[in-house]
Amino acid sequence: SSSQSNNQVLEKHQPRLEEKAVANAAAGNQRELYDPALKPDTSVYYEERGACIHSARIERIDGTPCNVLQGGKLYKLCYQVDFQEPLENVAFGFTAKTTNGLVLAGAGASKSQASLVRYIEAGKRAIVAYHFTCNLLAGTYFLTIGCSGVGTGERIMAHRAVDVLAFKVLPEFDSIATGYFDLQPRLDYRL
Repeated sequence: SSSQSNNQVLEKHQPRLEEKAVANAAAGNQRELYDPALKPDTSVYYEERGACIHSARIERIDGTPCNVLQGGKLYKLCYQVDFQEPLENVAFGFTAKTTNGLVLAGAGASKSQASLVRYIEAGKRAIVAYHFTCNLLAGTYFLTIGCSGVGTGERIMAHRAVDVLAFKVLPEFDSIATGYFDLQPRLDYRL
């Protein structure tokens, strides 16, 4: 009967991020790649205070450099830190921002005792890799990376590189999500 039809719950769901990445690849309209021209023009390297950050890049899980990303896929933010002075309770971190400077997300190991490196002596190199799932929607974003530690009794920013990397997230296939993040929205409605 028509009253039963009207009371039925109709559901249109948003595909999961992994399903969308597969659909995008199958449609041939999405491609992860490394674009050497994709660089921020706002990069600032702060004074080195016992450490030097270098060799920052985003990689696919297989180690291939990549700065044009697909939503829903796993990537690595990699960088190296050379220590000129000994530091205790060393923390590595990063933030992802819009090109206008709005901080969207990140990670700061100084907030987790378990993530701190107790001691790094002068002359050592740390190879840092943060694994992350790209849940950002289409757009261009910048990454800031940093390293802090305790050198003379207080926590200092040993080195920080602001807007050191730019990356682009490709548009999603058949997405209803808006804003900056894909929260995997699912629409339910009744007629």
